[in-house]
Parts: sequence; C-alpha cells; structure tokens
Amino acid sequence: MDMAFASAIGLGRRLVTAELYSEGAPHLLDGAGNDDDAASDALSTTASPWFRANSTTRSRSACAAPYRAAKSLRDMNLRWTGTPVDARFTLSYAHPGSSARPMAFFWADQPTAPAYTPNPSYQFNSSGATNTVVRAGVGAYTVSLPNLGSATGHVQVSAYGTGGERCKVAAWLPSLPAGSAEQVDIRCFTSTGPPADTRFAMTYVDKITLTGGAASPPSVSGPSGAYALADQPTSPSYTPNLSYQWNDFGSTNSITRTGVGAYQVHFPSLAMNSGDVQVTAYGFGSEYCKVKSWAPGVWMCCASAALRAR
Repeated sequence: MDMAFASAIGLGRRLVTAELYSEGAPHLLDGAGNDDDAASDALSTTASPWFRANSTTRSRSACAAPYRAAKSLRDMNLRWTGTPVDARFTLSYAHPGSSARPMAFFWADQPTAPAYTPNPSYQFNSSGATNTVVRAGVGAYTVSLPNLGSATGHVQVSAYGTGGERCKVAAWLPSLPAGSAEQVDIRCFTSTGPPADTRFAMTYVDKITLTGGAASPPSVSGPSGAYALADQPTSPSYTPNLSYQWNDFGSTNSITRTGVGAYQVHFPSLAMNSGDVQVTAYGFGSEYCKVKSWAPGVWMCCASAALRAR
C-alpha cells in the first residue's frame, strides 16, 4: 500500500486577502437544506476572517470574513474568483491491492460522456467488480460501486484538472431495487457556483481510512482513524448518524457549530497530533468546505461558492 502526505505554507497576510475575498461569503443552510439568508447576513464586521497562514492570534472557532468589507469590494471579488494563489493543503494517496473492508475509488476522466467505465488502472473495488459512471446532467454524475451497497460508509471527492471547478458528494445509498451496488451522487460546480462538467477523483470506504487500512505502521500500536457525516448544519451540537460515522477506538464522534459556517468535529480518544485530514462538502448546492486546523479535533470552515448579489 502506498501513502503520501503533503503540506505547503501560504503567503501570510497578503495571500489571505486574496483568499478571503476570492472564496465568497460565509454561508449557512437551514434545516431543510435551503439558503438561510438571515443567519448568513447576521455576520459582524468584527468577525474573525479565515484562518491566516502562520497566525496564532485568530480565534479557532470563527471562519467568517467581514461581510460588509467583502460587499464593498464585490467587483474585485468577482475578478479574483478562481485566481491561482499559494496555499496550504493536505493530500492522501492510496493504491491498495486489496481491502478487508468495503472500499472503492476511481478517476472519472470523461466529464461529458453519457456513461462509461473508468480506466482500470485508476479504479479499485474491494469486491473485484468494476465501477461505472453515468452523467445525469451538467455537473451531475451517478457512480455505481457493485457489491458494496450499504446504508453506511464515507465518501470523499476532489475535482481534477487545472480549472477552478469544485466537486462534492450529494448522496450515497444502496441502489434500487436490489441494493447490491453503492450509488454515489456527485455534483460539480464552477468557482462562482453554476454546475459544470469536470473530471474528478472519488473514494468510498466503510469503517476504514481513505488509504484502505491502518494509518500507523505495524510496529506502532493505536487507532487508524475516524470519519463522520455532518448533516445538521445549524445544530449547536450533535452526534452524527451512527451509520455514517466511525472511530477506530469505538468512541462516538460529535460535532459542535462554533459560528456561521464554522464547526469543530470531535474524535474522542484520537490525539490527532499527526496524520492527515480530508473534507468534502455534502449536499446538492454549490457550498464547499475546507480544513482549518486539527489537533485536538478538526476545525472546519464552509462557505458559499461566490458572493451573492445584494
């Protein structure tokens, strides 16, 4: 099994000015998954901005950019959207030959094809079956993972290519009528919000890490990882659905909302002073999320794809 971890240091205050205004206003959904304008507009002009590169002074619980400042620079924001910038990031790589637990991944490299089978060199299914992709509309894809159908598990997806597109997981569930395959719905968007056809890479796992097994080497005892589905964006604090969360210690994960678009995910018993974290936004809208920091727990920031017209 191969793994890779990478990180990069950003450009400090100057970078974050571009990052802050190119990535849009903090965004919040109500319980029905609709845009909660009242909550999103209640941002203070003194709210903490996105976590600044190398900063030790900003609040870890806040993600919001000052909304009035962003509004006053709307034209500049729109020009900056999608502009390349230096940034920190985390990355995972896996190429397992087998997996004792349900797992699948593939590279979707034909964004406008009605239906196709991904390149065998860039796909895997722990059952030995072949994964397929169907394009349901612009930026909408349905993935079939044969023999892995279950109302459990975890999905991560990343857009692929040199453009500014983003992808997210909209849903995953056993296929109908038999339910033998896992059906994963993927949605992709431009950096400003409209749906867009694009290539992407996706991984599905069930009670294992994204690399297909324990993250620690055999000589090191300890847990391999954890995951959770955060599906209650306005709840102050809650326990995620037990079918869609996992902690190798057997502990129960929880999530706390610390502000508009700001969350802390608690993974009990995990020190998390090393390792790697990945996040994908969930749902059918164009919102996106990013990792802010981890240890202890994981701090998340979520935002709309672009500034909305006022």
